Amino acid sequence: MNACNWLNEAEQHWVENRGYEAGVLICSHLPISAQPFWAARILRLVMEKSGVSNPLLTEVEQAALTTQKWSSGHRLFSKVRDITLQHDRNSRRALEDDILSYVLAVAEQTAKVTYNATSPFDAFDDDSCEWVVAMLRGVVSCYSDDRFGEQAWQVVCNGIKLS
Repeated sequence: MNACNWLNEAEQHWVENRGYEAGVLICSHLPISAQPFWAARILRLVMEKSGVSNPLLTEVEQAALTTQKWSSGHRLFSKVRDITLQHDRNSRRALEDDILSYVLAVAEQTAKVTYNATSPFDAFDDDSCEWVVAMLRGVVSCYSDDRFGEQAWQVVCNGIKLS
């Protein structure tokens, strides 16, 4: 499948709110060693759009951007997961809760791809990259903002190999 075909197919999935399917195509063209940097940009985007500010999420982002900190991804995932579980117990299922759930999910998946980039013996699921795209698409669906959707898609595509 040439670059235009698979990328067009991925974009069609994105537009149709099928983020995981878009992620399958995108992540198959994104080297594992590039995934932490890519996921960090997505995490930064959702934090900025949502206004969610948390030192732990910033720590996840910084670990993803610093090769020497990639092994901390497992520990960071566990810490974000604790916050996610607490949030789920207290959620009122309002739009703000949905947005925060998606932001936390992006952070969890970012921590996973960061850790997985170290090729550990106890790697997280090999589709963590795909879930970054799916959770980002979830964030986009919470907003009526076409510009943000386009910006998010551009961040997803940044760094993929067009081959």
